[in-house]
Amino acid sequence: MWEIPAGCRNAGEDGLTCARRELGEEAGLAARRWERLGTIVTIPSFCDERIELYLARELRDAPGRLDHDEVIRLSQVSLDEALAMIAREEIIDAKSIVALMRARDFLAAENA
Repeated sequence: MWEIPAGCRNAGEDGLTCARRELGEEAGLAARRWERLGTIVTIPSFCDERIELYLARELRDAPGRLDHDEVIRLSQVSLDEALAMIAREEIIDAKSIVALMRARDFLAAENA
């Protein structure tokens, strides 16, 4: 399963703090710049979980530490390749699809 770094918030954590922590834990990266891409609800009829989406920019290596139950193999692909993976149905995780498409739109608007 391909997906972007993500995870549940710890008690008292806001969305950005959670995003920073998950990027470090799961990908061994830190970002100097963060752009908020919005909020989604995955299955409104089933749960009320809200997921905040962020674009991490100006990445650098950072200490990583997976949770005891996580098994992750890291891969870096360009945004263009990730979007092609969505089209080929290789990326099927809903939050990842929305985040990648919103990142595409954010960057396009920024460069317009």
